[in-house]
Amino acid sequence: MSFFPTKFSSPYIIVTVIAVSFYVVTLFFVKRLSIQSFLMLLYGSIITPIFEESLFRGLIWNRLNSCFAKEWKTYMTVTLLFALWHIGYAIGIYFWKGGNLLNFIIMKVMIGAIFGLITGAIRYKTKNCYLGILVHGMLNAFG
Repeated sequence: MSFFPTKFSSPYIIVTVIAVSFYVVTLFFVKRLSIQSFLMLLYGSIITPIFEESLFRGLIWNRLNSCFAKEWKTYMTVTLLFALWHIGYAIGIYFWKGGNLLNFIIMKVMIGAIFGLITGAIRYKTKNCYLGILVHGMLNAFG
């Protein structure tokens, strides 16, 4: 699935160290350091990015890339699918907090499109999912 780079060069090692440091430091900026805040960070910033990037920039990207003559078409299609995937998160937020479902959908799809463009550009450039997972995780830690 083009998960890891063929060679872990200096940029990969530097970004990995930055990401790990970011995750550790983030724990100290939560309102209350607890097992719950740790698990939320683990789920939102590590598990979810690994799953989503492996699915979209790994499996789906590789399958679509064999269908399209140009890789940029794969990039744009995967970005659109990734953005639409986030409708499910919008519905979850609606049931959890209430409010305006349409606003949640628009917000999550726009954020998904922006994240998709960023992580897709990384995948397009590096030809693997690894840095996209790290960047996705750091972006999720902010949100």
